[in-house]
Amino acid sequence: MLIEASVEILAPVEKVWRLINDPAERRRWIGPEGGEVEYLGAVDPTNKLGARFKNRYQAGNRIVEFDGEVTEYRPPHFVGVRLWQGKFTAWQYEYALASIPGGTRLVCTRVMQTEKFPLLIRLIFVLPWLVVHRRDRKKMQQGLAKLKAAAEQGDIDGK
Repeated sequence: MLIEASVEILAPVEKVWRLINDPAERRRWIGPEGGEVEYLGAVDPTNKLGARFKNRYQAGNRIVEFDGEVTEYRPPHFVGVRLWQGKFTAWQYEYALASIPGGTRLVCTRVMQTEKFPLLIRLIFVLPWLVVHRRDRKKMQQGLAKLKAAAEQGDIDGK
């Protein structure tokens, strides 16, 4: 299941990239629901391709944890990450940034990878997934609105 949202931001690509790519900057705009990212091993900040990490965040009274891997990395225009939890649940997130007059166009996509689910489970959960899909698209749009506001404020590293 694919979710896609986009936004035009009145800030240069490099600034928007920094807000997406740097875990500390990401927490500033995404808030506590973005959780903590812990890289598993040394990571080259100029080429994170293949880097593995844990993503933890608070969901109500519990901590939710996902494993992750950077699947594509082309600064400052594209990053793809795969998150998974257990052997069945996985998502591919991609952020594509392009320069436009006066700023940046950002397209964010998320694909829920369901091929490992048994066919019967996929059929049973079609309707619930459609409800979740709608909710998650709204959350994605809200997240992009927060990113836009942070990038356009001009207070990230004084730029």
